[in-house]
Amino acid sequence: MTSSDYLIVNLSAKEHARLFNKIEVNSRTGCWNWTGAKDRGGYGQGFYNGRKERVHRLLYAFFVEPIPRKKTGMEKQIDHLCKNTSCCNPDHLELVTTKTNCHRSNGITANNAKKTHCIHGHPLKVVRKGKRRDCPTCDSIRHKKRYQGKNREYWLRKAREASARYRMKHVSI
Repeated sequence: MTSSDYLIVNLSAKEHARLFNKIEVNSRTGCWNWTGAKDRGGYGQGFYNGRKERVHRLLYAFFVEPIPRKKTGMEKQIDHLCKNTSCCNPDHLELVTTKTNCHRSNGITANNAKKTHCIHGHPLKVVRKGKRRDCPTCDSIRHKKRYQGKNREYWLRKAREASARYRMKHVSI
């Protein structure tokens, strides 16, 4: 890995002053709130080495450790432990995996990942590692209804056709 694979920050005195002039410290929370330009998500933005960077990433890389860039294959993100997107206090930031960062949030993906039971109260089971989760009880009930309902013959015919396709593809003569 080369140094271009990591965000490594060495601030000059001028850059240091320029950044810290736009930081306002909240004495109650300890957050270093960025008062300069922000992106749509509320994260502070500034320029470093001619490149637009998020300020919390710059300060984390300056005070704590270099941050791997996405192209390295090491999917790491900075998590705001204080849940304040404009905060750039390195003590409130942690370098975590994308999955951990997602699970700590309150978004749809995180809320669904935290579920252990389906909407009917049956336990969810992982079908394939890392893939979607299904409720085997609800699947069983749905299949029983399908084969006992008014379209019974249709579903039986579909099952026979699928079975025949599988045999033709996988059974050698």
